[in-house]
Amino acid sequence: SLWMLGHPKPLTVTANLYAKFGPRAKGLGTWGIDHFPAGARFDVDDLATAFIRFEGGITLLLEVSWAGHSTPGHRLQIMGTEGGIEVDPRTFGRERPVHVFIEQDGELAEEELAIDPAVGSSYQREIAAWLQAIEAGSSPLVAPEQAALAVQITEAIYQSAATGKEVAINS
Repeated sequence: SLWMLGHPKPLTVTANLYAKFGPRAKGLGTWGIDHFPAGARFDVDDLATAFIRFEGGITLLLEVSWAGHSTPGHRLQIMGTEGGIEVDPRTFGRERPVHVFIEQDGELAEEELAIDPAVGSSYQREIAAWLQAIEAGSSPLVAPEQAALAVQITEAIYQSAATGKEVAINS
C-alpha cells in the first residue's frame, strides 16, 4: 500500500490488535498446519486493524488477519477523487483480478486491467530483484528509508493498541 501511495509521510496511527483464535489453538486452517501438530497454540495476534493518516489528506485503513470467521484471500482498494482501483481475485476472478473505476461522460465506468501473469511467488520475485540490484550495483525496489518507514508504522500500531490512544509518528 505504501508503495502504491508513493510512500507519503505518516502522521498518526490508531490501532487495535486481537489474539482470540491462536491462543485457543483455533484457526490454524492451512496456515502453519504443516509446521505445528494439531492442538498447537499460537501466542500471536490473529487480527490487526489500523487507521493511518498521512500528509496530503491520505488515509489508509489496514485490516490483516490470519484466522477468523471470513473468506480467505487478499483484497486491496484504493479510492481517489478521480478514480479508484481494486485488486480482488475472489470477486473478479484469478485471470483478471484488477479493476479500475473512473468517470467517463458523467457515468461510473469499470474496466479490467490486464496484467501479465507473474512467475513465482511474490517473495521469490522480491529476493530475485534484491539480488539483481546487488549484482548490478543499482538501487533496490525498496529503499532503506522506505523499509524504516514501514517499521515506524508497525511500531506505532503496537503502541496504539497497547495504550488505546492515537500515536503520532515523528519521521
